[in-house]
Amino acid sequence: MDETALALMVIDPQKDDPFEPLKHWEKALKAAVKIDPVKLLIAGRYDRGGITISQNKVDKYLKNHGYVGFLNTSAKTGDQCQALKDLITQHIPWKWLPRTATSVLFKTLKDAIIHIKEQGIVITRMSELHQRLQ
Repeated sequence: MDETALALMVIDPQKDDPFEPLKHWEKALKAAVKIDPVKLLIAGRYDRGGITISQNKVDKYLKNHGYVGFLNTSAKTGDQCQALKDLITQHIPWKWLPRTATSVLFKTLKDAIIHIKEQGIVITRMSELHQRLQ
């Protein structure tokens, strides 16, 4: 977890104090990482009656604990799932993530692609290329 770039902290919005379980996870995250990751607060199972606390309390918690966003979601109904995907994509610090490639991996891929080309296959779909490389 020391290279965590984004953390989704999920709460049960029907609990009397939905933030209480976060104390443990926020402490564990802080102990594990070198650099504080972007944190998003996600209320799951929102379809079961909404959230038990006010938006004002949510906003205060976000500010006091360093969260950059909050979203109510329901996997059962699919509500806000696309919004969650968009929020994740928006907040991943892409430019900070390391890009790694090994010379062994590069050589293996290069040899496989040359072998495919030698078989006379010049154009292929990405899914077919993926399957052939596997």
